[in-house]
Amino acid sequence: MVFNDLIGRGIRSFCGFPKVTANACNIGVGDGMFNFSDLIAKQLRAFEGSRLLFLETAIDSASISNSISKSVSLIADRLADVGASLSLSITEAFDGMQPWLAKASGIMFRNGWWIVHCLPLTFYREIVEQEDAVTPQELTRVVLEYLNRNRGQRIAEVVKHWEVNAFQQRAAIFQDALWAHKRKKYTLTVPVLVFQVEGIIREFIKTSDNNFTAWRFETVRKKFKEKFDRLSSIPEGRKITYDDVSAIENYYNLEMLERLYSDYDPRDHADPDDVNRNAIGHGLWMNYATIESSTRLFLFLDMLHSMLRQLEHRD
Repeated sequence: MVFNDLIGRGIRSFCGFPKVTANACNIGVGDGMFNFSDLIAKQLRAFEGSRLLFLETAIDSASISNSISKSVSLIADRLADVGASLSLSITEAFDGMQPWLAKASGIMFRNGWWIVHCLPLTFYREIVEQEDAVTPQELTRVVLEYLNRNRGQRIAEVVKHWEVNAFQQRAAIFQDALWAHKRKKYTLTVPVLVFQVEGIIREFIKTSDNNFTAWRFETVRKKFKEKFDRLSSIPEGRKITYDDVSAIENYYNLEMLERLYSDYDPRDHADPDDVNRNAIGHGLWMNYATIESSTRLFLFLDMLHSMLRQLEHRD
């Protein structure tokens, strides 16, 4: 069973109706892709209003863990008149997500990715259930096709929700990069975006750590990493909590950050396998201008934004 087929099967199953077809679920059989957001909105609007509220919030939140906490409060406020039994069932649904979100983080990382927050939660459930069928190539293709449909409209929605101050200060840069990405001018988007990562982290550390700075960015990154709770795995038999999922996600996100700045020797250039800031900065990697590199950097910045939001909420 190919990866796209298994994802489609999971989406059809999620609809909750035995007679739902691929067309009813808005799955593009020809190209193997599907429209997650439309599917969720269409099916769950009639299926269960409170569940729709939860899923829409969780899918588009800057942080899955933060969205869980926010959604529980929001649901409690909005549905107070429905009764305690409904609130309990929703809470149980949240609890059931934790094990496969935790496992999905590791699977995504082993295949070159991380938990991308604009992908639906059902996507990660299917990733876990069909782990052996997932490959880096297929995973990348699915993510790129989903994010870049309709001239990158989903990426535009991601950028629109960047509200942390360091991102707001760079809004013009990101809008220009988005303009270029939609027109497939990746020679412009990749170098512009990759250099913003360091600037955002440096500014954050300087503001939060009494004007701390350092010439070597590695020293600044170390300070940044120390701010997060991290877990590389969950001990067997332990109940997984929201905080556990957040810590696991932090662990893999920070590992991806290190990959972006992995060792590169300009004296012995070889094109990197993934986006590498140093190879771009030294001007020797001339094949960087791809839709994959550009999309990954937008999503990488979104990951960074969610991490900063996490620290803001904790404080």
